[in-house]
Amino acid sequence: MKKRKLELYITGKLMSALMVGRPAIFSTGGEMYHTAPVVKIHETETQAIHFETSTTHYYIKPRPFVLAVLNPHRQTLAACA
Repeated sequence: MKKRKLELYITGKLMSALMVGRPAIFSTGGEMYHTAPVVKIHETETQAIHFETSTTHYYIKPRPFVLAVLNPHRQTLAACA
């Protein structure tokens, strides 16, 4: 019987390009993580990234733009002198 791989759902950011045979590097919660070498890349859309290593499926969702949440009504920028 084939062992099922762990699935990790992460809100974070890829820190380098995904490449089969190379570890993925991503950040989440202020920490950086390195995976085992990537064996397959499933999806690299802007709203979701899915890849797998020998033991784990990773699903990375980018963080939302924080400034829009903190002050959704502010639309002007101050000029710098």
